Amino acid sequence: MRKQKIAGIVSVVSDPLVEGPILLSILFFIKSTVPLWLLPVIILINILLPAIFMAYSLKQGLITDWETTRRNERHGFNLVCLLASLMTLFLLYQFGDAFLMRLFLIFVFLILTYSLITLFWKISGHMTANTAFVLVLNVLFDWRFCWLVFLLPLVAWARMVRNKHDIWQILGGVALSSLVILLGNYALF
Repeated sequence: MRKQKIAGIVSVVSDPLVEGPILLSILFFIKSTVPLWLLPVIILINILLPAIFMAYSLKQGLITDWETTRRNERHGFNLVCLLASLMTLFLLYQFGDAFLMRLFLIFVFLILTYSLITLFWKISGHMTANTAFVLVLNVLFDWRFCWLVFLLPLVAWARMVRNKHDIWQILGGVALSSLVILLGNYALF
C-alpha cells in the first residue's frame, strides 16, 4: 500500500469523531452512574451534531475538506463541539454523575483552549484528541493501556505525510492535551 493511502486510513481511524464514541462507551460502562440510555444521547450530541455540521459545511462550501485543513475553517466546528460538550455537562449535572461531570469539565476546558489557540495558530486536532484519549484511559485505569501511547507517533506521522500539519502543530496538540488532561486530573480527581 502506498504511504499516502496508509496515512489516509490512519487519519480516518484516528479521527476524533470516530474515537469519541469508543471513549464515551468505555467511560459509561465502567465509570458512570447515569442510566445507560443516556449514552446514545450523549454520543448523538457530541458526535452526530458535529458530524452533521461538518457535512452541511462541506455541502455549502463553508469548508474545503472534512479535515478542515485551513485554520480559518475550523472555528464553526470548534464552536459546535464546545456547545455539545457544554450541553453534555448540563445533562450530567442533571443526572448527578460527579465523575463524568468533572471529566467533561476538563474536556470543555480543552476544547475551549484549543479553539482559542486556533484563532491565531493552526494546531493538530487529531493529536489533541488522540493524546486526550490515550491519557484519559491511562490515568483513569492506572496505566493499563500504556501501549496506546505508541499509537500517537503513528497518528503524527499520518498527519505530516498528508501535509495537514507540521511538527510544531503536532507537538502543540500533544502538549496542549497533556497539560490540560494531567492538570485537570490533578485538580479535579
